[in-house]
Amino acid sequence: MDAPWPFAMVNAPALGLLAGFVALPHADSARRRRRYATFAALALGLAAVFFSAATAVPAIALEIAGIALLAPFIPRPPDAPEREPISGKTFIVGGGPGDPGLVTLRAHAVLGEAQVLLYDALVSEAVIAMAPASCEKIFVGKRRGVYAMAQDEIVATMIRHARAGKRVVRLKGGDPFVYGRGGEEALGLHAAGVAFEVVPGISSALAVPAYAGIPLTHRGASASFTVATGHEDPSKPHAQIDWQRVADPNATAVFLMGLTELPNICARLIAHGLPTSAPVAVIENGTLPTQRTVAGTLATIAGLVATERFAGPSLIVVGEVVRLRDRIGWFEPDARRARRGA
Repeated sequence: MDAPWPFAMVNAPALGLLAGFVALPHADSARRRRRYATFAALALGLAAVFFSAATAVPAIALEIAGIALLAPFIPRPPDAPEREPISGKTFIVGGGPGDPGLVTLRAHAVLGEAQVLLYDALVSEAVIAMAPASCEKIFVGKRRGVYAMAQDEIVATMIRHARAGKRVVRLKGGDPFVYGRGGEEALGLHAAGVAFEVVPGISSALAVPAYAGIPLTHRGASASFTVATGHEDPSKPHAQIDWQRVADPNATAVFLMGLTELPNICARLIAHGLPTSAPVAVIENGTLPTQRTVAGTLATIAGLVATERFAGPSLIVVGEVVRLRDRIGWFEPDARRARRGA
């Protein structure tokens, strides 16, 4: 028996609207809500064929037009906030320790297509130059103790350019997830609904000792190594560095960004059991043509570094492996001359 026209005209749209409410918890945007409502209208329109083939076509048309327009006005659950459509993408890229030859192939490709580049102070000019000349370059690092941009502002800038449809590259020295705050920025992008990719880089903790002729592990000298920050945030209620574990005579300790704290680092290691004669090396401007290395002991290294007037980015290595530098140092001219016996 055919259903009367008023039934198809009134009840089918009402059922379509009800279907929109049922699908609501699964819709995270206005576009998806309209899509759910449209699918519901089509399904119910087909169902109308069961009642009357004559009224099926106008029922479908009415539901598509009415329900698809009503769906965006359905109230959203409080725990599912509306997100703006994102058309751009952000890349959190590790630029390596300085030598442009150590930049990964993926990082090089991403930099070559960058439209907006946010870079830190530790990124070398040669790596920055891999971005196109038309790319907007924004310095966001720290120089002379002054931050060019606060961390939350950096994340906001990345989000703003991504929402404008740009390919945004956040370029950091070394690896972005090794003391690079890359995790914090990735969390900010995720919360904003911005698509992102992390491009790992060669960490200076690994590359710089190698360029100084210091293996981090070596049979008979060191079976493990620890990487720690050289300037832990003094505002923390408790120190997070386990100095007892770091001061292991059978392991290697690497400290990043610790030049100004060198005397304190040496004092802490001695206080936790390392002998004052433990070998130490400080490497300035690692992997760059201006690299310099000074080697000494926990008792003498601070004075030696002061005499040499180290001021650039420096890395500290503590452990028996430092003694190998005299034989396998290969990068610095002084090390090469020493190895040849010049």
